[in-house]
Amino acid sequence: MESRDPIIDAHDFVNRTEVTSGASGDRELEKLFWMCDYAATVSTLELHELEMCGAVIKQLRLATFGGDFDEWIEWYGLNKEAEHEALEVGAEIRSCGQGDKP
Repeated sequence: MESRDPIIDAHDFVNRTEVTSGASGDRELEKLFWMCDYAATVSTLELHELEMCGAVIKQLRLATFGGDFDEWIEWYGLNKEAEHEALEVGAEIRSCGQGDKP
């Protein structure tokens, strides 16, 4: 089995020191959440990645859903398939041709 960089590092967000809120911050949180969720589905996350994803989940739930767990779970169920599919397609596009470089 070949060694690869952790999928979350490829999305360039694990080194963040804070999670933002506000209109643009909420969308950023949502993007980070879906990257975390997808990465955890297709790969094993490192401890620092798990900690970052935990902070993203907590902040997203508070900022977007007022901490309402049931509302967050309903939103998650309604959006997971489409969001994962979009990330999977993006991953395929990014990986195309990388093995062909001299």
